[in-house]
Amino acid sequence: MIKEVSPRRKKPDLKIMSSITTLLVTCWFPNNDNPQWGTFVLDHARSLSKSGSPARVLFIHIHAGNTSFKLREESYEIKGIPVLKIEITSRFWKFLYQWPLFLRRKILQFSEKDLIAEADLIHSHALFPAGFFGWQLSRKLKKPFILTEHWTRAASFLSRHPLGSYGKMIYQKADAVIFVSEYLKNEITRLVKPKNFYVIPNPIDGTLFHYKPKPSFSPVQFTLIAFWKKNG
Repeated sequence: MIKEVSPRRKKPDLKIMSSITTLLVTCWFPNNDNPQWGTFVLDHARSLSKSGSPARVLFIHIHAGNTSFKLREESYEIKGIPVLKIEITSRFWKFLYQWPLFLRRKILQFSEKDLIAEADLIHSHALFPAGFFGWQLSRKLKKPFILTEHWTRAASFLSRHPLGSYGKMIYQKADAVIFVSEYLKNEITRLVKPKNFYVIPNPIDGTLFHYKPKPSFSPVQFTLIAFWKKNG
């Protein structure tokens, strides 16, 4: 079991967020290969900035490569939002994605970058693996940490993955955890004692799109396609 002791950090007043500089930490973000990937994170950053609370993005992109390990950083802007991209390519990318603690030192070495160090608040999108990276940065920099949870497989991760206990610790020690649905919040609270849990729903029509349990018995239907040849 992985045990961590958190340094003393000033908790944020969530009612007074104007002028606070937020670092959004994500592993889902638009890029050349997939321009629609994680567009909601970019929308979040732009919304914060337009409201007077500056935002910047740390995009940790882990994907397949031809070498054992290669790390590259890139700074740029997208729609007025400063972005620091840490690109990690490896033949073993699936292992690194599943075991993000092996990348802890690699990510923390960027904590002195102005884009990261000058942030007042660390805000990760999804527990795994961006929440792990955001939590580690918040501890090193002694900054408040907020997690927004979108991931529908989070409960399964907490129950089955060897790092599930570490994930539960992050949920409990985060200054705030925001869920995108009441259903998702309830799934997590079955496994983690609620503390600073909130629900900010996705902007959809709940009367049209809502959770519907599967029936206990679903009839099986078969379709037969045949050619009948008559003899004689």
